[in-house]
Amino acid sequence: MLKDIEKFHEKFGFKKRYGIQNNKDLVDFRIKFLEEELNEFKEAIKEKNDAKALDALVDLTYVAIGTAYLLDYPFHNAWEEVQKANMTKIRQESERSKFDVIKPKGWKAPDIEKIMKIFKYWKAWT
Repeated sequence: MLKDIEKFHEKFGFKKRYGIQNNKDLVDFRIKFLEEELNEFKEAIKEKNDAKALDALVDLTYVAIGTAYLLDYPFHNAWEEVQKANMTKIRQESERSKFDVIKPKGWKAPDIEKIMKIFKYWKAWT
């Protein structure tokens, strides 16, 4: 998926711009884009239309990963860190939902700051 996102953005000449600082125009656009796709998902749910719901979920994912790409974030590394932390959660019904997964005692949050520091250091030397 990441390679597809890269091909798409390269095809249209969208350049990476590191981080959210000094990229207000890009960030504002991407927020609206993400909201638009989420709203399409909500609408599909109201319509009880599975095909539209799936399309909206794929579009939402495409835009989210594309946003990470454009901000030149190490998405794959962050994904792995979040996955590792998520796999230590436990399933437990909560006040939110019977489908909830919660953080057990001693749960450790993903260290995204560490990933960003390593990435910034690597970028500075390449």
